[in-house]
Amino acid sequence: MAKESGKSESRVGFTSRPLPGSRVVRADSHQGDTTSTHWVQYYDDDAFPAGSLADFLLEGLQSGGGAAVILTARHARSVRRVLAVRGCELKAREREGRLIFLDADTTLARFMAGGRPDPGRFRSSVSAAIDGVVPAGGGARVIAELVALLIVGDNPQAALDMEALWNSFLRHRTVRLRCLYPLSPFTSPSLTTAFKRITDIHGDVVPVFERSGKHPEQSGRWIARLQQQARALQAQIEQRKRAESDLATSRGQLRALSRYLQTVREEERKRISRRVHDELGQSLSALKLDLAWLLRRLGKAQPHLSKRINAMSVSVDEIIHTVWRVASELRPLMLDDLGLVATLEWQAREFQSRTEISCELDLPEELPNLDPDHATALFRIFQETLTNIYRHSGASKVQIRLAESPAGLELTIRDDGAGITLAQVNGSGSLGLVGIRERAQAIGAALSIHGEPGQGTTVRVHLPQKGSRLRARAQIT
Repeated sequence: MAKESGKSESRVGFTSRPLPGSRVVRADSHQGDTTSTHWVQYYDDDAFPAGSLADFLLEGLQSGGGAAVILTARHARSVRRVLAVRGCELKAREREGRLIFLDADTTLARFMAGGRPDPGRFRSSVSAAIDGVVPAGGGARVIAELVALLIVGDNPQAALDMEALWNSFLRHRTVRLRCLYPLSPFTSPSLTTAFKRITDIHGDVVPVFERSGKHPEQSGRWIARLQQQARALQAQIEQRKRAESDLATSRGQLRALSRYLQTVREEERKRISRRVHDELGQSLSALKLDLAWLLRRLGKAQPHLSKRINAMSVSVDEIIHTVWRVASELRPLMLDDLGLVATLEWQAREFQSRTEISCELDLPEELPNLDPDHATALFRIFQETLTNIYRHSGASKVQIRLAESPAGLELTIRDDGAGITLAQVNGSGSLGLVGIRERAQAIGAALSIHGEPGQGTTVRVHLPQKGSRLRARAQIT
């Protein structure tokens, strides 16, 4: 609920729209109230207008009329306090029966039925209570936030029904009613229509007061609408900012998880590759040596056994080659032993022999200071790019260049195939490219993928040197 405020807000002399057959009386008039009016007053949650409301009630009491206050407990205390400060003898007015305070929550519960206000219960509770403070031949002033509770409770239709009950009540009485609404619930898009209807149903509108207490000489109705639209827009902006922040956090967490999984996978590949190469490879080599020894011992005495041993030796050679290939596919041991340059050269030769797509290499002699994690990422990007070229490009030639400069290290892979399109890059099936981007971002490298129809595709990865002013940024063109 709103923050209590005992400060005096400036009273604004809006001329209300009188109900049919009534005579207009200014809100700041100290004459007796002789007409019924139905106003709506909006306020910010942190600035409940207790001062202006107390002045509104005090004017009616001083002119001999009655007053009814139907507010929540906190707001009622705030208004009572300001009335006392203004010199109103609250106990005396209550004993006279010209002043009554009703708790808004309790009162609302008395006449609600099935989520809608019941007219009969409203007359027996609210109407009767207000009629009780109206002196003979006089009028009454009422401030109420019953309808606001319905809006806060997300029941706009019941709120409109309640306003209709108020209008029906006012047709046969001399009562000046001011309904109070916090502006914050109307920032919801679902309540925009309800706000307009509520604003239109009232005789006049008191918008949210400026902090200075002054108000421009313009229509309160239009000012209130602009204030509601501004608050709604502000709420949407804040919601979008929170969504963007949550999305950025989620993306960061997913990237961190992706980097972790890649690291774990590379370590596991490295471990398995090493064990397959060393343990299984050594066992197979020992088996081949045993077969060679057995073949020498048999000599020419048993040719049929010698022939079978030769066949076994050939099978062992094939198994050794398969083991070496599996270990290399898991993770080339030369990447750790000989470095990135030798591994790229080996991978290019393997690719060329399997696919008959020629590879032109332009590589430096060595890269002695390259971080092992960076070397692994660049090799995997190179490996995935060659796979995509074979599957999708229809190329006949691939040019591979690895160059080092003071600005950093740059790997360029260019083919003469069909040329990748932007739709293919962003398509749901481009998971290989997603992996390339993630690996580039993980090491702080800038990635550029550019395709020309019928002229091929160029993939360029730039890894800045430590301390370089160049900032890594993923690009797809």
